Amino acid sequence: MKNSLKLILSIFAMGLFFNACEDTETTVLSAGASPILGQTPAAIVIDKNNVNSEKFTIGFTSGTYSTPVATTTQFEIGRQGTNFTPIVELGAALVGNNQSAEFTYRELNAALTKLGLTPKVETKIELRIKTHASVYGQLNTGVMPLYSEIKTISVTPFEPEPSWVYAVGAFQGWDRTGGYSLVSMTDNGVYIGYINFPEAESAFLIMPDNSSSWDHKWGSDDGANLIKDGGSDIKSPGAGYHKVTADLTNLTIEMVPYSWGIIGDATPTGWDSDTDMIWNYETLKWELTINLTAGSFKIRLNNDWTINYGITGGVVTSGGDNIPITESGTYLVTLDEENLVITWTKK
Repeated sequence: MKNSLKLILSIFAMGLFFNACEDTETTVLSAGASPILGQTPAAIVIDKNNVNSEKFTIGFTSGTYSTPVATTTQFEIGRQGTNFTPIVELGAALVGNNQSAEFTYRELNAALTKLGLTPKVETKIELRIKTHASVYGQLNTGVMPLYSEIKTISVTPFEPEPSWVYAVGAFQGWDRTGGYSLVSMTDNGVYIGYINFPEAESAFLIMPDNSSSWDHKWGSDDGANLIKDGGSDIKSPGAGYHKVTADLTNLTIEMVPYSWGIIGDATPTGWDSDTDMIWNYETLKWELTINLTAGSFKIRLNNDWTINYGITGGVVTSGGDNIPITESGTYLVTLDEENLVITWTKK
């Protein structure tokens, strides 16, 4: 009797299991309608007179799948005839069924620069949109994206010039006209600067200029996403030098510990510890005035050997040879990280 009861219960449990499997069967998405790209400009010429003022709008219809699902749509560009290799995204991804997208000439110029187009030379590019299924705003990589037809535009990019925004905060006394600069060397909307925060959670805002007006700014409620003309004060994650990267196109901000120092038997502390360099906001170089003795030194990042520079064959090289000092004295040591140049000049 007991064995019969066990058999009946086992069969009943198996029935529940198979019913559960049937109820949770995974829905397989297949392509529905392809996205549709609306009318595009035939030609765009970007110059110094319109790069900061002109905009253009492109209408579109997002693609759909066999089952209704949340989607993300992204504009993509590539050189004509290259099959989008390389490929550059134009603007931020658009969530939902948007009907149009607006782009500034500056935004387009940054994308064309990233694509490697020659300034002041007319070039044909191809434009398409990609619709991808998403889950909570994140791409569902298990589903194939949908692509629109390709359209061709003649573009003439403008020679990018450096542009600046400024960090104003507790670390500089909230002096509105004396903000610490963050620079975008190619005016692509991504600004980088180095700030020596006196303490953790040091408050600041990103300002568009060093004027006296507080009307326009970027703040943040979470220390990761920027809010234009809104949000709370941005808070530093820690004390000391941090590399601050503000992406004003995608409205994000990143702050990571970042400090260059020199180390070696030519320095006061030898090979035991670094002597930290100071970021110069005017020269855009890391600098240090230091007493050096006969010996050698190297420059490394964040008191660690993972990233370090020496000089091999007269060229600044990652992990290169020690830099020799033959005569004791007071030296100005500089690191131009952008162009990878190290100098040491005896005063």
